[in-house]
Amino acid sequence: AVYTLVTYNIENLFDADGEAVFDDYKPTDRAGNPQYTKEDVLTKIQNTIRVMKQYNRGKGPDIIAMVELESDFTPNSTYADAGDFLGRFAHTKLENMLGEEFDEKVSDLPSEWLLLKGMVDAGMWNYQVEVGYPPMENGRPSSVQQTAVYSRFPILREKTKIHPTQQARPILETWININGNELVVFANHWKSGAGSAEMEEIRLQNAKVLRDRLDELVAGYPQIDVVLAG
Repeated sequence: AVYTLVTYNIENLFDADGEAVFDDYKPTDRAGNPQYTKEDVLTKIQNTIRVMKQYNRGKGPDIIAMVELESDFTPNSTYADAGDFLGRFAHTKLENMLGEEFDEKVSDLPSEWLLLKGMVDAGMWNYQVEVGYPPMENGRPSSVQQTAVYSRFPILREKTKIHPTQQARPILETWININGNELVVFANHWKSGAGSAEMEEIRLQNAKVLRDRLDELVAGYPQIDVVLAG
């Protein structure tokens, strides 16, 4: 089967709830000036969509491994899956949701749903979504960012695995059925090395988590198709 797979660092797509661990993504700066608003969320999503629509004549890549989506620190939205969420907001557009229709329900939406809504509004594939949720620590996500896989092919959700890593985002293992053939996509976002010997040790730990899982997979499925993304 022929398919298009893109890995993309969206560079901190924070949601619109007004809560942010990083100062640059709080609604106002220390002087009280507007800084990261719902309008900025919309612009960031629209710019990402402009890039993704370069593939498949505007429909977008068949599969996207997306990194640096904000982990949801106010997890109040109750949608079971992508279809449930899209059905609830089918009557409107993302620009209205982040504009005149902005309310508590919209502010509760996590970044991965906001991005999905924008993509569907723009005529891209009606993707399924799998998210590499970080483990919770003291009632909050253990990492500020998370990874996600968007796929127009069916995601075999019962096979999804989330592999925690040291001081980095969990590695998301997503199984996808491409016309009867299984593909495993690993979405990675390890710690940056930045020339630090100490940080390189953490990166090696992050890599070992992936290597160990790959060895396990290949031992059980010698002909397995795998993509390492991120």
